[in-house]
Amino acid sequence: MRLSIVTTRLAGDVEEIRLRGEIDVDTAGEVRDAVAEVLARSRPAQINLNLRSVSFIDSVGISALVAGFQTAQVSGVKLVVTEPSRFVHRQLWVTGLLGLFGAPEPWLAESEEPDPAHPGSGRPPARG
Repeated sequence: MRLSIVTTRLAGDVEEIRLRGEIDVDTAGEVRDAVAEVLARSRPAQINLNLRSVSFIDSVGISALVAGFQTAQVSGVKLVVTEPSRFVHRQLWVTGLLGLFGAPEPWLAESEEPDPAHPGSGRPPARG
């Protein structure tokens, strides 16, 4: 599966890089390049890596996220992960890197209903 990357300027001096697909040995360089391109074009206060639509990430993909974090940090820019898919969230948690990227909650699809036995499950409430 290919990786699709869309960059959008958000309010409050934030750039969002929205990724869709798989981040692996074949596509990790594209993630590093996307962060570098944002930093070359401008110096936003923050870069949000929206990983809602990332279906798979391997160790090389995680390494690319860390490299992006380090590149942004050297430039004085905060890089955070937003709306990680459940798979990505799990991989970041298992590797101990969830906190590095702002400890985001996993994105849950519209169809996922809360499970009373597991508080906090299901789709998060809309932000108003």
